[in-house]
Amino acid sequence: MKTKIKKIIKITIIIIITISIFCFIMKNFFPAEWSFITPHKQGDFVRVGDTNNSANSAKTLLLDNGNILVVGFYGAEIYDYQARRFKQITIDKKLFDGFVNLIELDNKTILITGEQYSYMYSPQQDISKGSEMIFPRKNNAVLLLNSGKVFVVGGMSSDNKADYKNFKFTEFYNPKNNQFEKGPDLPVALPYTHQIIQLRNYDIYVFGCTYVDEYKCEERIYKLVNNSDKFEYVSKLPTHSHVFKLKSEKMIMFSTTDRNNGSPQVTIFNPKTNEIESHSLDLPNGYYAETILLPDDTLLFIGGSSGFGMSFRQYKMAKIYNPETNEFKTLEAKPNFPRNGHSVATLMRDGNILIMGGNRKKTDPLAAEIYMFNNKIEQ
Repeated sequence: MKTKIKKIIKITIIIIITISIFCFIMKNFFPAEWSFITPHKQGDFVRVGDTNNSANSAKTLLLDNGNILVVGFYGAEIYDYQARRFKQITIDKKLFDGFVNLIELDNKTILITGEQYSYMYSPQQDISKGSEMIFPRKNNAVLLLNSGKVFVVGGMSSDNKADYKNFKFTEFYNPKNNQFEKGPDLPVALPYTHQIIQLRNYDIYVFGCTYVDEYKCEERIYKLVNNSDKFEYVSKLPTHSHVFKLKSEKMIMFSTTDRNNGSPQVTIFNPKTNEIESHSLDLPNGYYAETILLPDDTLLFIGGSSGFGMSFRQYKMAKIYNPETNEFKTLEAKPNFPRNGHSVATLMRDGNILIMGGNRKKTDPLAAEIYMFNNKIEQ
C-alpha cells in the first residue's frame, strides 16, 4: 500500500513539474499561442507576439481588415489580430527612416508621408514610392478630411540646413490626381504639430507649438474655418502630446505645465466656447505617459515615467480618467511590462487596445500586449 502511495505521489510531482515547465516555456517563448489557451477577462493585460519596432517614432494604423500597420525606424510590419503576431513587410529601408505619418484613404490604400517623399501601401502591393511632397517634413500631423483630401500641417524641414523654426507651409494630398497641392500658410511655424481635428461642421483645429524664444516652444491652437484660406489663432495650452475628440466634440489631452517638473493634469478644450479647463491628477511631478481614448470616452494611461538620469523611474501601472465625473482611478490589473511615455497604443476593431514599445531595456519594448477593454479578444 505504501509503495502505491509513493508511486502516486511521484507521478503527481512529475505531472506538476511537467505542466509547470510547459507553462513557463509557452508563456515566455510562445506568448501568442499561450494567450489563446489562457482564460482572460475584461480589464486584463494579455501578452501577445513581439514587434521589431520598439522606437518611439513607430506609427500605427488600424486597417480595414482589422489588422494593424506598424511603420518605424526598424521597418514595417503587420500585426495580425487573429494570429496575435507581427509579420514583416518587404520594404526598401532607403525609402524612409521612420519619421512618417499614416492615413487610410477612402479607397483603403494607405498614404505614408515621410521626410522626403510619400509612399503608398496596400496588402497587394506592399509599400511603394508615391508622389513627391511639395514640402518634405517631419514631426508634422496629417488628417483625412471629409472632402477626401489629406491635410498635411506643420512639422520641420527634413533638410538639416533649413531653418525649421520658420516652416509654416501646409499642403493637401489629392487622391483624385495623386498630387500634393499647396495649402494656406500657418501664421507661425509649428515645428512640432501634435494633432489635426475636424468637426462635424468641417472646421479644422490644429494643435502644435511655436518657438517664442530660442528655447521655449509655446503650445497653441489654430483654427481653419470651413471654406476659409486663413488660420485663426485660438488660444495657448499647457504642454501636451496626443489630443482626442470626445463624442461631444470637446477635445481632451494629457498635459503638464512643464515636461520636466510640471504638475500632471488633464486639459479639455471646448470649441463652441473656446474655453479651456484643466484638472490636476494625483501623479508625480514631471510624469509622462502614453494615453489613448477608450470607446466610452474615458482616457487610459499606460505605464508612464518621470525624472531623468539617476532619478528616472518607470511605472508598471494603468489608470483611467473619466472626464464626465473627473475621477482618476488605478486599474487592478497591471501591464506585463513597465512602459514609459514613448509607448504606442492602438484601438482595435473589437474595442481592445494593442500596446507596444516604451521601455529602456532592449528586449522588453519588443513585447506587445493587449489591454482588454471588452470581455473578449476576437478569434
